Amino acid sequence: SRGKSKMIFFGPKFEPWLANDDASRKQYTKLNSGLQRAIRKHHSNDIHYIDCLTLFCTKDSATTPGAIYGGKAKANDKYFDADGLHLNDDGYRVWKQMVEEKISEWDAIVA
Repeated sequence: SRGKSKMIFFGPKFEPWLANDDASRKQYTKLNSGLQRAIRKHHSNDIHYIDCLTLFCTKDSATTPGAIYGGKAKANDKYFDADGLHLNDDGYRVWKQMVEEKISEWDAIVA
């Protein structure tokens, strides 16, 4: 309904610096799963979770079997600044598009 707050929550993303850090990748995967469960359980209508874990990975690595749990998903450098952590303009454009799509979806429900 109009006036009710909504939130878009971005989950963790695989980043270039994680390429050879299996322990951290595993923790990111566990965090992602836990956040998804918590949001579904408590706020499914008010919070939209965007699973970013493989969103910024190369398409071929993100869709292969074992991409997430087998460590095969590889971050695509084209979305990241030189520090291997922060998104660059291309990465933020992807996020912006996702936010705009979700807001349009919510507006269509209210209209």
